[in-house]
Amino acid sequence: MGHLDERAFEAALAGEPDQALSLLASMTNAVDEELSRLALMLACSIFIDLARGAEGVSGAGRLASRPLRPGSGGDLDIDRNPDELALRRSGVITGDDVHEVDWVRPPTSACLVIDRSGSMTGAALATAALSAAAVCLRLPDRHAVISFAGEVTHHVSFDDPGEPEETIARMLALRGHGTTDLRAGLDAALEVAQAAPAGRHVTVLLSDCRATDAVGVESVAAALPELAILAPSASPESARGLAGAVDARLVLLDGPRDVVSALEAAFSRR
Repeated sequence: MGHLDERAFEAALAGEPDQALSLLASMTNAVDEELSRLALMLACSIFIDLARGAEGVSGAGRLASRPLRPGSGGDLDIDRNPDELALRRSGVITGDDVHEVDWVRPPTSACLVIDRSGSMTGAALATAALSAAAVCLRLPDRHAVISFAGEVTHHVSFDDPGEPEETIARMLALRGHGTTDLRAGLDAALEVAQAAPAGRHVTVLLSDCRATDAVGVESVAAALPELAILAPSASPESARGLAGAVDARLVLLDGPRDVVSALEAAFSRR
């Protein structure tokens, strides 16, 4: 394949999205350098467009007292300073602030953990790249991306988020090899969670969860503040077992095109 027909690809994307995305991801690693460059440019554009279809994320709400904002819809905080409210009703203005009580949602951060121990070609590359793009766009400056096989690689951190195009390129360059050290991947995710900024933190594990050695996997997974597992629907047994053991959210993927809706489910409040 020595050329890239963008119109033909757009038609394929409309008809067979999973096949088209898998093919495009594979083409980014073509031997032909020009074809690889063009495919990477198109992949970044397509994956970002698809990822933009995702809604924002939010954490569980809680009641909070804050200065009154006219028209906000909050209720007066009568417990905070009842004397102040009584004086104001009588026309006496003091220097104290009137507060309201309203629901607020803490900011969300996330760590995407990608299992690269299997065959990282086609659909697997496209799924990883689209997942990373969606997390980057949803949570700018509040996301991290790591991958694991026999060892762990940190691709994106909270203090060095980078641009979505850079992250997509890194994901499309992943190579599958080695054992599946799921414990090491989750250990790294737990370190990320402990260093995460204040607010809700979600770990998104992209894996079939078939660990080479399962010792300690459940205990580390259970220690994560909130875990969502995105697993291929063709082999869900191990992922279903881990999710059930640690009360994690499990979302099954039929192909790359499912990533956006899967992340909606992963980030939704229980």
